[in-house]
Amino acid sequence: MEWIIYIGAVMTSLVLTKFLPSYMSEKAKNIATKEDIEEITKKVENIKKENQIELSKIQGTIDIKIELERLKSKNTELYFQKQLEAAKKLYKLRSKILPNYRMPNMDWDDACKDIAHSFEEIEENIESYTIEYFSVLSNDIINKLNSAKQNAAIGKFEDPESSESSELADSVWKKIDEANSELKSYIELQTHNKSLERNI
Repeated sequence: MEWIIYIGAVMTSLVLTKFLPSYMSEKAKNIATKEDIEEITKKVENIKKENQIELSKIQGTIDIKIELERLKSKNTELYFQKQLEAAKKLYKLRSKILPNYRMPNMDWDDACKDIAHSFEEIEENIESYTIEYFSVLSNDIINKLNSAKQNAAIGKFEDPESSESSELADSVWKKIDEANSELKSYIELQTHNKSLERNI
């Protein structure tokens, strides 16, 4: 029986010296690995949350920029529509100033005298046009219209048949015609640019 105790003691000693340390070491590794995995998982989850917050901020910024561009485009389109309307009305005003051909040998002097007879109406028409469309007209166009209006205002006190009235009428016509050409060119340029943008 002693030999059983001896064998038991040897076995216990072997287990304690050989197997138990490696078992405990492996168990400790597993516990450490499990703790490491939990810590890594927490870190990964935190990084995911931070990235999601950052992505939400970026998406919000992008959405705001898209909305601003949409509004800008809409405002630009409305502005262009108003300019187009202004160009049509200016052409109509120009056409209204130019007198009808009323006699076979009618020349520019005759036309200027007809314009001179309408100075008061021309002044009022230019004034109301400028008030309605000043926000979409360039300063140069407004200056030309104001010059035409001023000449019509001066001319309404002159004899419509006088040479001074004819000179003022000629000036009124030229300023209106220049303003009309300038606005038309600007609209054509914008239309050309818009068509280029659509093709890009």
